[in-house]
Amino acid sequence: MKKDKKLIYSWDEIPIIFDMNLACLITGFTSASLRTLAQSGKFSAYKVGGHWRIDRQEFMEWWENRKEKK
Repeated sequence: MKKDKKLIYSWDEIPIIFDMNLACLITGFTSASLRTLAQSGKFSAYKVGGHWRIDRQEFMEWWENRKEKK
């Protein structure tokens, strides 16, 4: 049985630094899409030991700015 995904109700529930899996859960994007955005510089993320890491503050700013452009 698949584990239920945790719903996030507030930015305060997100760690200061988090991984691509959590970013996918928040955005609904695939990890491939987010990696492509990160590699092109459109999404702020960085690699540590082969794993993507995302800063909560930078992510929040990117997400809010993305919503405003629609």
